Amino acid sequence: MLQHVSNCFNRFTEGKLLRSTTLLQIITLLAYKLQVKSSYTEVLVRLFLSIMKVMEVELLSSKYLPEFREIGRKIAYYRTLRGLSQEALADEINISTSYLSKIEAPNSAMTFSLEVLFQIAEALNINIGVFFRPIDLQNTDNKIE
Repeated sequence: MLQHVSNCFNRFTEGKLLRSTTLLQIITLLAYKLQVKSSYTEVLVRLFLSIMKVMEVELLSSKYLPEFREIGRKIAYYRTLRGLSQEALADEINISTSYLSKIEAPNSAMTFSLEVLFQIAEALNINIGVFFRPIDLQNTDNKIE
């Protein structure tokens, strides 16, 4: 059943990854509990994709997943360099600590907007461009440009 639901998701989302595998597990469990026949599984998947769209749950294209993860690692690096906790940075830019933690997590499939990235850069007092360049390990005097 999980494989069938997963195949439906891949077909309808053109291979994009779900932001959370939990949703896939919920749909699979629901399909199993309701004893949904294979022909109705597609209807169930389409229904949940519609709900996700209404709830603005994003599907993350695997094409850019490594870049999001790399930026997340750089955010963690510069935050630590500034001596800020995740909680302090999250409070400063008015996002949840959980959201920032997911952004920084090395295996996360979390996306984030440019607006959030600009807010993080501003709070860290750095140019947003540093997130797109290699980390300069020679520059340890907190003068990040």
